[in-house]
Amino acid sequence: MSLEGGRAQQVELRVLFKEGGAGRLVGRVVDGATDEPIGTATVSIIGEFRSVESDRRGRFVLSGVPAGAREIEVRRIGYEALRHRVTVTRGLTAELEIGLVPMPVEMEALVATVIRP
Repeated sequence: MSLEGGRAQQVELRVLFKEGGAGRLVGRVVDGATDEPIGTATVSIIGEFRSVESDRRGRFVLSGVPAGAREIEVRRIGYEALRHRVTVTRGLTAELEIGLVPMPVEMEALVATVIRP
């Protein structure tokens, strides 16, 4: 096909993606009982060696997530760990709101001893 100046022609453009590709997950981690944001929660993709922490408003961003079905894990001391399946589409952003269930952590008693001379 050749294009000539001054003459209208129909052209088909195609966008090619490399196999696999990646998407992005953005979201917010909140307390499931109070809906308050949870900072410093660790959000990770099961089977990958990277993770991010939520900020003080509970927000997080995971970029470059391989496309396809993935399982995320969210952890924070004082809350029950959560695993959730999500489908990541290449070139797109999936948005999540994650509510964690409070789980009090019991610690051993702390004993302080003072010795006076």
